[in-house]
Amino acid sequence: MGVRGGAIFGAAPPPWPSLVPPSFFPPLRPPWPYLALVAALFLSAWVAAAYFRPVPINDALDYLHQAENLEAGRFWYAGDFAEAEDPRRYSRRPPGYAAFLVALRVVSTHPLWIAFIQSLLGVAAWVLLWHVLVRLGGPPRPGPLVLGLALAPAVLLYAQMAMSDVPFMLLVLLAFERYVAFVQAGRVRDLAWSHGLLALGLLVKPVLLYVWLFTLPLTAYALWWRGARGAPLGAAALALLVLVPAGVLGLAHRTQTGHFEVSSIQTENFLQQNAGRLLARTGEEEVLEAVGRRSQALARYPERAAFEAAAARRIILERPLAYAVLHLQGVANFFLDPGRFDLQVFFGLPPAEPGLMARYSAEGWRGVLRGLTALPPLQTAVLLAVLAWNALVAAAFAWWLLRGDVPLPVRLGALALVGYVALVTGPVGAARYRMAVYPLMLLAAPYAWDRLRRLRARPAAQTPVTT
Repeated sequence: MGVRGGAIFGAAPPPWPSLVPPSFFPPLRPPWPYLALVAALFLSAWVAAAYFRPVPINDALDYLHQAENLEAGRFWYAGDFAEAEDPRRYSRRPPGYAAFLVALRVVSTHPLWIAFIQSLLGVAAWVLLWHVLVRLGGPPRPGPLVLGLALAPAVLLYAQMAMSDVPFMLLVLLAFERYVAFVQAGRVRDLAWSHGLLALGLLVKPVLLYVWLFTLPLTAYALWWRGARGAPLGAAALALLVLVPAGVLGLAHRTQTGHFEVSSIQTENFLQQNAGRLLARTGEEEVLEAVGRRSQALARYPERAAFEAAAARRIILERPLAYAVLHLQGVANFFLDPGRFDLQVFFGLPPAEPGLMARYSAEGWRGVLRGLTALPPLQTAVLLAVLAWNALVAAAFAWWLLRGDVPLPVRLGALALVGYVALVTGPVGAARYRMAVYPLMLLAAPYAWDRLRRLRARPAAQTPVTT
C-alpha cells in the first residue's frame, strides 16, 4: 500500500508535503476553459429557469414562508401564519437557509435573483472541486469534472429554485477541503474549520445530526496519522461541534412547541418514509393508518411526536429483515437515481405514475427500465445517459477508495461523508439527496479517466518496433 496507505500498520508517517514536493502540484486555480464551461452550464440552467418558470415544490414553499417569518420576527416557522397553526412547522426546517434568503431579500425577492446567486455558489463549488483535486496531486483533467456537472441535472436545476441543496453542497465540500488541508499540513485549525463548517451545515439541513458518529473515529485516526507533527488526540472532540447547534435548535424548538427536537421532518420521514414504505412493501398499510388515527387523537404535540417516533421504531424492529432489504435498495437508488422527478418538476412535464422508485420497489430494475422506456424518447435518452453515468461514477469512486496513492485518511474522509449521507437517506434515496456529496464522488472521475488512458496507451508503448 505504500508509506501513506500502510501507516495504519506502523508508525505515523512523515508529513505529507515531504512525500509529494510542492512543485509537483499544478496551480490551484482552474484553467479558464474549465471555468467558462462550468459557468456556461449554470447560465444555461438559469436561462431555462427564466423561460420555464418552474412552480415551487412544497419544500421551496416551506423555505420561502420561513424566510418571511424570520424577517418579520415570527421565529422560523416554515408555514403560512394565515393558515391553521401546525406545531411541526416550528421545527420543520433549521433556520440557516432561511437566513440566507433573508440576506438576499435585501436586494430583491425575485426568484431569478435567488437562482443567480445560487448559480454562482454552484460555480464556486466546482472551482473548489478543482482546488481539492490538485491539492491531492490528482491528474489535472477538467473534462470529467465538467462532464460530471453536465450529467447531474439535479445540481443545475435545484440551483434555480429556493432550495437549500446547493448552499449545503458547498458547505460539505468546504468542510472536506479543510479536512484535506489538515491531512496535508497537520494544522489543527484546519480540522476545527472542517468540523465548524459541518456544524454550520446542520443549520441548513438536519441530515448532519448524527454525522459525528462517523467523523469522531475518523478524526481520531487522522490525528494519529498526523502524529509526527504532535497533533493532540484530544482534538478529536472537535467532531462533536455539530452537537452544539443541535442542542441550541432543540432548546429553541422546545420554547415554541414544548418538545425538544432538532427537526420534526426527521420524525415525519421516519414514520412516513422508512416505516411507511416498509408497510407498503409487506402489504400492511392499515398499520400506518392506525398509527395516524391514534396520533391525531392525542391532544398535545409533544405526545404525538413521541408516539410517532416510537411507533416507527416498533414497526421497523418487528420486521428487521424486510427493512434491511428495503434500506439497501434505497442506498442503491441513492447512487443511481437519474432524477426523473427533478426534470419533470423543473420543465413542467407531466408526471409519470408510478415513479421510478415505486417501480423499483415493486419490480426491481426491470420495472425501472420499463418506466424509462414509457417516457417520451428525449426524456428517456437523457435519463438513461444520466443513469449510466451515475453507475460509472459510483464504480470509479469505489475504485478510488481502494487506491494507495491518495492518503488513506483522505479516502476514509470521503467514504465517511458519502457513506453517512447514503445510509441516513435510506429508503428515500434520490438524486437530490445525493447532491450534498456528489462532488466528493466526482473527485474520483479524473483519476479513473487518467488510469484508463494509461491502460489504453500501455500496449502500444510496449509493442516492439520492427523495420
